[in-house]
This record gives sequence, structure tokens and C-alpha cells, in this order.
Amino acid sequence: MFRQFLFKNMNYEEIIMKKILAIIGSRDKNSETLSIVNRIKETVQDLNASFEFEIITPYDYNLNFSDSPRLAFIKGADTNEQDERDDSKKIKAKIENASLVILASPTYFANVSADIKLFIDRFCHLAHLFYFAKKPCITVVTSDGNGHVQTSNYLKSFCDGLGMVRVQEIISIRSNPISENEIEASVREGLKYISNPQKISPNLSMEMSFQHWKKSISKQNETLSEYRYWENSGLFSCNSLEEYFDRYR
Repeated sequence: MFRQFLFKNMNYEEIIMKKILAIIGSRDKNSETLSIVNRIKETVQDLNASFEFEIITPYDYNLNFSDSPRLAFIKGADTNEQDERDDSKKIKAKIENASLVILASPTYFANVSADIKLFIDRFCHLAHLFYFAKKPCITVVTSDGNGHVQTSNYLKSFCDGLGMVRVQEIISIRSNPISENEIEASVREGLKYISNPQKISPNLSMEMSFQHWKKSISKQNETLSEYRYWENSGLFSCNSLEEYFDRYR
């Protein structure tokens, strides 16, 4: 049976209680990254789009390093998630219930922060499954001067694997900070994809990954979690990721 998302043609009234989840990778309570996401939240509210907007920072959850990373690919979850030793299951549920996800990170040596990297490490087993298929996302990257392009591309690559489609890329550099008009334009564009999910399509790199993983996972033992997910979700029966996305329209 296909996993169901609440994606369909909607009018304004139907999207009133939709949720936006922002995951922040900065521990600085006065960080530029958090400031931009708060400005995004304010813009959403100013546009009278009555979404539930939740921002979570590393202070709001506990995420352990995995002591059994391979197990997640074999059984679908590592021991932390299986035994509920941390908040990984809760975070996954929050993403599942969100209509739009924002991933935000400062740039540290041309890469994401340690907290976002830990988040990626803990959920990367879902990146073989397009687990959050057709969910729109926005990436936010801040930088003092360089490395932001690599950081933003890395976030996009992870989103691609999860099946989330990046609909807006926000980059703010200290020497060229993002303007209020740019934030508003990004928010308006992001909200369009919630009310018009038929516009959401996988990009070329996602399609290439689909073909790769379809071929690779089809050779796995049928008892493994990845094989079972592809079989039960209908991924194996699709010729493209676009076809898989179409089944949600």
C-alpha cells in the first residue's frame, strides 16, 4: 500500500492547518541562521497563511550518535530509534506531518554544522527510499564569506535522496545579506507548492538516483528493509520517480 501524504489540489481553506517545520543547525540563539528562519515565519504570518510553524533547534531535541549505523539500512532503524533512546522517531514523525520542511545551517568550512551533519547521518538510510516523496522543502544557508555554495548543494543532495523537492534555495552572506523582498518572494513561492502539489516534480539527479537504487535494491535479499519498502510502496513497479510522484496527485 502506498504511503499517503495530504497532497492534492487545495483551496485556501484546505491548507489553513498545514504545518511548516524548520530544522535549525545552529546552537547560537542569536545566529543569523535562526534570524532568517524567524523572518520567514513572520512573513508567512504576514501573508495571512495560517500555518502551524514550528522551529526546532539542537536545544529542542536529543539525537544520539548511532552505534549501529548499518542496522538502519538492514532493519529500517538503528537501536536508538528502535529502543526510543532519543528523539529520532519523534523528529521523523514531525517531518512526515509537515507540509513543507525548512533545513537551515550555517556554513562551517564549506559544509553544514555538526548538528545538521548528525541529523543527516541518522536519517541517511531513508535516502535510498525517497521516504518523504513529493514533500516540498526550502534550504537556508548562511555564511561569513565563502563555502556557502558547497553547503547548499550538500543539503540539496540530501533532500533529493529523501524524495523532498527543494522549491527554494536561500543563501545569505554577511557581505550580501538577504533582503526582506527576497524572503517574501521565497515564502510566496514555497507556499504555492503546498496548495498546488501537482507542480512538484523530481529533478534529474533524483531520477538518476531512482534508476540506480531500483537496480541495486532489486538484487537485495527480499527480507531486508530496503527491499521490502520498495516492494510495499510500489517503487519497484514504477519506471521513473516522476511516475511514483504522479500516484500522489
